This record gives sequence, C-alpha cells and structure tokens, in this order.
Amino acid sequence: MRCSITFQKGENFMNSLRNAALACGLLLLAGCATQTYRARHASSNQLAAIHALHVISVIDQDKLDAQYNTTLVNPVVTGAPIVPALAGGLIAGALISAEANHEAHVFAETHIAPLLTTLAGYDGRAAVRHALQQDLGALPVHSTEWRTVDTKAKDHDLLPANAPAGSAWLIMHTRYSMTPDFSGLQVTTEASLYLDEKDSGWRDTPVYKNDFTYQSALLHMPEKTGAVRKKLTDEENARYAQLGIGQQIAKANAADPYDRANAKLREKIHDQQWQHEAKLKQIASPLWNPDERASQFVKRWQSDNAALLKQLIAEGGAQTARMLALDLDQQQPQRADDAKRDWSTVYRDDVRTIQDAPDGSVYSVANGDVTHEAAFVNQDVPVHVAPMAH
Repeated sequence: MRCSITFQKGENFMNSLRNAALACGLLLLAGCATQTYRARHASSNQLAAIHALHVISVIDQDKLDAQYNTTLVNPVVTGAPIVPALAGGLIAGALISAEANHEAHVFAETHIAPLLTTLAGYDGRAAVRHALQQDLGALPVHSTEWRTVDTKAKDHDLLPANAPAGSAWLIMHTRYSMTPDFSGLQVTTEASLYLDEKDSGWRDTPVYKNDFTYQSALLHMPEKTGAVRKKLTDEENARYAQLGIGQQIAKANAADPYDRANAKLREKIHDQQWQHEAKLKQIASPLWNPDERASQFVKRWQSDNAALLKQLIAEGGAQTARMLALDLDQQQPQRADDAKRDWSTVYRDDVRTIQDAPDGSVYSVANGDVTHEAAFVNQDVPVHVAPMAH
C-alpha cells in the first residue's frame, strides 16, 4: 500500500506531513480489518468449581479523565478504531509525534478543565464502583467479597500466595474519561478471573480475561446554517482587514529581500495569509472545528451541575456489570482465530446495544451511535442500525 504526500500552495510542511500521516494511517487501519481474538473464556466446569468469588475493583484515578487521542478523527468505539494520537507506528510518526502529542494534550487539558471545576466535590470513582457492585449480582458466580484498590497495582500482587479450594479472584481495572472530542463518556474495564486449579502458575494466567467499553449516548451538533457561515465569514474578514496586510506587503516589497528582518516579515505575512485562507475554508464547511465542537459539548455537560454526566458515570458501572455477566456465560469460540469473525450482537433493547468485537472485547453503545451492522448471536436476522451523524 502506497501513500503519496502532495503539498498544497501555502501549506507548511508539518501540516502537510500530519495530514498525510493521518490519511495513510486510516488507510492502513482500513486495510487491516482482521483482528486477533484476544479474549479468554472460562469453561463451564471452571465456573462451577468456584464457591467463593473475591472481587477487587482497581480504579487509580480520583477525577474524570480526558483522552489524549487525535481529534482529527471521530472517536467511535465501534466499527472505526481511534487513531492513537498519531504517535509512533504511523508513517512519519517519528517526525510529528512530539508536536501531535503536545497539541492533543493541550486540547484535552483545555476542555477537561471547566468540567472538573463543575464536578468539584463529586466522587466519580465511588459512583462507578457503587453501580458496578450493585449489579454484580447478575454474575453466574456468586460474589462473597468486595475490595477496592485506589492505586495502580499488578494482578499478581493482589492475589494471595495460597488459595482455598473453590476460591477465585475477579480483578477489574477501570477508568472513566471523556471521548477525545468530548461528545461522550467512556468507562473502560479490563477484567481477569483467577482460579487455583492446583497449578503453581495460577496467579500468572487467568482462566478468564476480557476488555469492556461502555460509551454513553454521544452529543451532536447541528451543522452550521448559511446565516451562521455568513456571520463568521464577515467577522473573519473584519479581523483580517485590521492586520493591515497590504501595508505590510508594501513594506516588505520596498525592503532588501535579503535582509533577515525583512525575511521574517515576509514569513509573518505568509503565515497570516495562510491562516486567513484556512479559516475561511473551515467557516465555509458546514461542520464545526474540533475546538468549537468540544467547547459546546462541555457547556452542555456542565448544565444542571453536570447532572447528566453524573448519571452516565453511574450507568457506566452498571453497564460494565451487565457486559461482564453476559460474557462470563460465553464459552471460548471453537474458531477463535477465524479471520472472518465479525461483530455480533449479544443484547439489544430500545436504548443500548451490547456487542462482541472480532477480537472478543465487548462494547455497550447507544443504538443511535452504532456505526456498523451486526447479527444477534444464534439468530439469522441482522440488526440494522443507523450510522452516527457526523
């Protein structure tokens, strides 16, 4: 697969390189649809042998987090993978990773700050855990102990040296954060089940392991109307007119073209012209830029003392428990390495859909945000869901 980089007039090198890397990266992702099956399922005999289940919830964050992913692609967990910050691994990654990472961090920190102010005094970690613990009763194995850990910890260090017969440990590492574009909330959990089967290595190899992602219903922004685009265009033209570009050009043309100060002036003029053209081009698009979108989303999340966001954080814990209960009942697929594995729907109601990804991981997504088709498990009737509006 080849990717060609074409520089547009007035476009600087780093922007061209960044855009080219993004385009090539998306092509590579699209060309590598086959995913290795990573989930590990316990057998019915292993689950039946468990008489005492010790649950450990590990959440090493004390506040809502932001994801430092690129904001240039739509962060939908199903169907379209998120390009991780264009850092390392993609074409030209070594050249752009530092700048891209810096920009992604600035974007995330800028927009998460007002949300954290609104959430001051709110314990999101406790909310996730409360809902998670309340709904673990649906597990096919009865829970006998609940323990919490608030710092990073390896599973091996959380397990006892010796385990009584019939004892097992379910360890869940959970994080909760806004999506990269701030349109939604995600609660992600890595769950592992350890069972002493009289094997000395039981603490190193779980009998069950899988990843779970809850994504709230995403906020959406209507496209810019013609009246809005005209207003923004007039404002940008007025701003540009105040720069006095014509006078600056006359000054630059009258000066020694080899003078260092004049060279800097010419570079400044060029940058101002390019920024103006880029701004007008963006305004002409019916879509809002990432900063404008994120700012509007954050304001909506802040309304009513962030009541909706708090509700969704708790929902994330409850949905994680539901996904885990459904997944524990599944057996290891006989053809887990089948390259033709596709998304499958294991549960759907009027609001949400729970699906298994080709790699075995599980997602709970609002019906209107699912971006692909999937068939119910053991049924021939496909579930058609509307693509997410961009």
